[in-house]
Amino acid sequence: MKKLYLTIGLAGVATLAHGQGTIAFGNSALTRINIRSYPDGTVRNCLPSDNLFIGVFYGPTGATPEQLILVPGLATIGSTAGVLVNAPSVFALPGTEAGQIVSLQIRAWYSSFGTDWQRAGVHPRHSDGHWW
Repeated sequence: MKKLYLTIGLAGVATLAHGQGTIAFGNSALTRINIRSYPDGTVRNCLPSDNLFIGVFYGPTGATPEQLILVPGLATIGSTAGVLVNAPSVFALPGTEAGQIVSLQIRAWYSSFGTDWQRAGVHPRHSDGHWW
């Protein structure tokens, strides 16, 4: 009898759940993240010592970069050069529905700015408004 109540209860929860859009975010040793070194322009794999935060930003289709919202949860580079850690395999995009088309942008900034990506964007090194 307890199993029946549990099954009925779970069925009720499932019918009350609303669909939400998600994206898969992550990479592997086959799709490493690179960084361009300055001033010589050398391209290399990102290292933990680069101290970067990597975030996913989203908004409605056609949104400008300024209109995009940071998805909760930041990734960093792990012990394997160029490979993300701390990135959930699936990110929920609050306020979206399954199958909805959205605008996405991946941004990286120095962790010394903390989670405030806007502060990183106005730093003289990023004065043109670009992130990596």
